[in-house]
Amino acid sequence: MDEVKCIICEKSMKLRDQEKEWRECFFCKKPVCFEDLRYVGVWRKGLYSEFIEVVPICGNCKPKKWG
Repeated sequence: MDEVKCIICEKSMKLRDQEKEWRECFFCKKPVCFEDLRYVGVWRKGLYSEFIEVVPICGNCKPKKWG
């Protein structure tokens, strides 16, 4: 059975449990477990208006705070 490891905590997870135990980082596409997963809003342009989509990211791709 294929296994992947979280890039933050090195926890091993099964490949078939992608939406149950872990997700991919939106920016680097590497596996991240739910304990280390963060979310950030990204502006998207739709057909008629702009909107914010919330995407999963890892701690390494976390943007710096503004201000």
